[in-house]
Amino acid sequence: MALVIAFAAANVLVKPAALVGRVVENFDDIPLRIGDWKGRDLDPGESGRLLPNSSLLNRDYVNLNGHLANLYIVYGLDLADIHRPEYCFEGYGWTLLRSKIVMLRLPSASSHPVRVLLLKDATGLRTVCIYWYFGAGRSEVTLEKQRLDVWKSAFLSRRLPPSALVRITVPVADGESSAERDALSLASGLDESITHIVSRKPRVTRAGMNMEDMYRSRWKATE
Repeated sequence: MALVIAFAAANVLVKPAALVGRVVENFDDIPLRIGDWKGRDLDPGESGRLLPNSSLLNRDYVNLNGHLANLYIVYGLDLADIHRPEYCFEGYGWTLLRSKIVMLRLPSASSHPVRVLLLKDATGLRTVCIYWYFGAGRSEVTLEKQRLDVWKSAFLSRRLPPSALVRITVPVADGESSAERDALSLASGLDESITHIVSRKPRVTRAGMNMEDMYRSRWKATE
């Protein structure tokens, strides 16, 4: 009952995201080169049209062993844009084989949990995916817990903080354990810069910025 009352109050006190504006972020502070990894920004494609209220980052990385990884971030004020990756994969025909939670070991900060998925597509290709949510200064692996953190912060501050979904996928090439290590290694190297962006005061615009043009100019610059 207390949670219901808190949610109702937050809805009254906090302006809807559509009225507040849209978070605009170019993610330049997330390095293209990190350890053995080199990145290249990609056009977010259909996602850029389906999630117009959020800023998106779609970036491929490759390491010295030729292993591929994809970093995908959804970041904004619209809580409806923050979703469970499992639903997206299943919608595109992937099968979830396994799910677990592990601790992401960080070089200079406290560790935090991430969810690890093992997926298979219709051709039998397996992929490891790790993801976590960030909002109100906390990293979470459960969507409900992340949204509760955000609404609690909104209730106390009368302002809706931005939320983020961070996802890294690695195709299985040299075994599942190797793909998982690659995903966790890349996540560990990038976590500090990602956390810095999604925890600082967001840049918000009310203007009708052409987000597709912004994405297109960014990913072409790194081709």
